[in-house]
Amino acid sequence: RLLRHPLAVAASWLDREARRIRNASGSWPWPLSAARTRLLLSLERNRRIARALARWTDVHERVGSFLATVPPSRQITLRSEDLLLSPETEMARICAMLGLEPHPRMLAPERNLPDPLRWHVGDEKIRGFAGIDRTRATAWQRELGEVRLPPRTAAIAASFGYTEPTGRPPVRRSVDV
Repeated sequence: RLLRHPLAVAASWLDREARRIRNASGSWPWPLSAARTRLLLSLERNRRIARALARWTDVHERVGSFLATVPPSRQITLRSEDLLLSPETEMARICAMLGLEPHPRMLAPERNLPDPLRWHVGDEKIRGFAGIDRTRATAWQRELGEVRLPPRTAAIAASFGYTEPTGRPPVRRSVDV
């Protein structure tokens, strides 16, 4: 199971939506298209975040139900943040579980991408990275660090070892799922 903090997923959804809106504003002059993007995103920001968190919660409840039927010896849980912060350790752990020898190319994902014309999955932003960027593990906190997780989402996230961000002002907005 590959995990990612629910607010990191929501931030990614917001970013993808911003790119979609910018692309739709392609013929507009830059200042107007940028203003339009900011306006459209801000108008429905909380709804978009709530939708992303509801989806994250639903997916992890379903995956959890399925994994309850799979023997623990055939499972591995990997948090994307741990993979970004300690790639060598986490890849060695995955390889050990699979009975594989670690290889240096495993730590260079940008060099091992499939042809984007054949595979229509994943986030195309990965093609813009060179190497593993450790700062991506917490980048979402700049944008969504003030958002409080809904109770169901927070409970699932806590079961994966995720806590709400600290070091932020105590005033938080709640998002209902």
